[in-house]
Amino acid sequence: MLLGNIHPALQLEVLEQVTRPRLVIADTMNFWIEGEPALVDKMLKRIDTLVINDEEARQLSGHHNIRRAARAILQRGPRRLIIKRGEHGALLFDDHGVFAARASPSKTWSIRRARATRSPAASSATSPARPSSRRSRSAAR
Repeated sequence: MLLGNIHPALQLEVLEQVTRPRLVIADTMNFWIEGEPALVDKMLKRIDTLVINDEEARQLSGHHNIRRAARAILQRGPRRLIIKRGEHGALLFDDHGVFAARASPSKTWSIRRARATRSPAASSATSPARPSSRRSRSAAR
């Protein structure tokens, strides 16, 4: 079960409606960490995995060091913690240690370049027919 980034009271309410979920993953954000700390704490005790970014981990734990922050958060309930670090990837913390997944930059393709690299057969099969020249476009109108 994935408890998305909603009010912690709603996350707990959803958990109450499920009988013995195999895996509970939750997300939260700075707004809830600051505004509803008691409910966030209650939610942490009921989940398996928490997914947050590094800023939220620091705010939730009160520690600037990510390893210390992770240790403090894990002591509050979840068995696993995933800390997203944007372009630097993500870190998974659990009782086995730390697993680092680096980010893999993607190529940015313009639509024009992407169309130019597709085969004509793939183009016609996947996209609607389009006039190929300005004259054809104006005539099509």
